[in-house]
This record gives sequence, structure tokens and C-alpha cells, in this order.
Amino acid sequence: MVNFKERLNLVRSILTNCPYETQKEKIVELFEITKNNTSKEDILLRLFVVDSCYSTNMNRRLFGFEELANLIFEIDSKLDENINVKKFIESSLKLLDYPVGIDKKGKSKGHAFSLITKYIYFKTKFNFPIYDRLVFDGLREEGLVELPRNPSKEYFKRLGAIKDKYKVSFDDLDKYFWVCGKIRKGSLSLLISDKESYVDFLDKLNLSDEELKLESGEFDLMLSRKLISKKEDIFDNQKFKNIQKLAKSIESEKMFGGLSKS
Repeated sequence: MVNFKERLNLVRSILTNCPYETQKEKIVELFEITKNNTSKEDILLRLFVVDSCYSTNMNRRLFGFEELANLIFEIDSKLDENINVKKFIESSLKLLDYPVGIDKKGKSKGHAFSLITKYIYFKTKFNFPIYDRLVFDGLREEGLVELPRNPSKEYFKRLGAIKDKYKVSFDDLDKYFWVCGKIRKGSLSLLISDKESYVDFLDKLNLSDEELKLESGEFDLMLSRKLISKKEDIFDNQKFKNIQKLAKSIESEKMFGGLSKS
């Protein structure tokens, strides 16, 4: 059995020299450079970059960035590394769940909770939990939250409980659930550092012509199944070995069963 700290170490090693960490470092640099700037224009710039790197698709909404910048402007001065997550969620959940932007027909596009929490995550120097589909799905796999995927106090409560029990950071949890989610879905390109390494990874899986013709979503799921079923000695690259080891671990056992849902 691989315990949580061992899984987390696998995650950290997998993230070494990969696009995910590079993008994250650039966002950190931007927030540091503009940390003393409090205008809506600076908030907009940060939102543009976070949205682009995390693919939260705010750019598909009409007037979404502007409305979101107005919302954040009202709370931006409260967002620092000493933030009290529980109190903030209790006081600001409705504000964070406010509909932002419209479509071409003038209909509301709903909340922007994912992008808002990512903004707060960087503004507080990783001292706030991200709301993300991969994190939610990871918690649901553990039986700690239930559908639908609506922003809720329960979601943040579960992450806080894991953080406290294992004495890790929200940054650790974001990395953990993101990597596990990518592996579970078989969407592995952002975990691998360059084109040559990714091609080598695919070669080692010895894919058939039929498998290579699969559509994107089916191809990803096939990769996920391959990682679980293949013997562990097919890779000579340590990162690939760690990806496969983590894939087998999250497939075979839950990690947070000791956390009560009550």
C-alpha cells in the first residue's frame, strides 16, 4: 500500500520539469510584480493570464472578465497570505457564486467559481484552496462529496480536513488532485516535459494501429487503462515509472477513507 505522503512525493517528482509548473511559476511572477497595484486593470491582467494558463474559458463569455474584475475589486484588499479560509467562505460564498458574463443570446453563463478561486489562490500565495473539476472528481472518487458539481462549503471543508490531517498545504492538495485527475483521465501531455519524451512514452506502450486511430477522449481513456494493466518494467524513464506507479495506486485503493462525511 502506498500512503498519502508517498503518493504526494510521486506527484512532486512527476511535476518536475513539466509545463504545469512552468506556467504556474510565470503566474507567481506576475502577481509578485503587480502586488502593489490595486486597479481594476491590474486585476484584469491577472485574470487574463490565469484564465489562459488554466483553460477556465472565461474568454468565451461576453463581458465576463469585466464583471469578474469588478467583483474581485471589492474583495481584493482582503486577499493576503493570512486569509482565514473558513471565515472567508462563510462570508463570501454567495458573492463568489454570482453569475458572471453572458452568451451571444444574452443568457447568463453562470458562476466563475473556478477562475475566482484560482485568482485568490495566487493572490494569497497558495493559502486558499482552488475549486476545480479535477479536485472535485478526486474528492468524489473518495466518497467525500456528491454530485452535482456546485460550489459548496462542503467542498472546502473536505479539503481543509485533508490539509489538517496530513499537515500539508493547499498547494500540495492542488498538485495532488490535479496530477491524479490527469492520470485517471489519461490526459498526460502536461505531465511530460517535451515532445520527444512524450513520443517515447507512447512508444513504450506499444500501441496498435487501431488504438492510434481512436478519437481524443477514447485515446486518453485507453492510455489510462494501459498504465494500469502494463507491467511496471516497460519504462526506463523514472518519471514514467512514477506515473505508472501512481496510476496503479489510485486505481486500487482509496486514500482518505478515514475522513468522516459528517
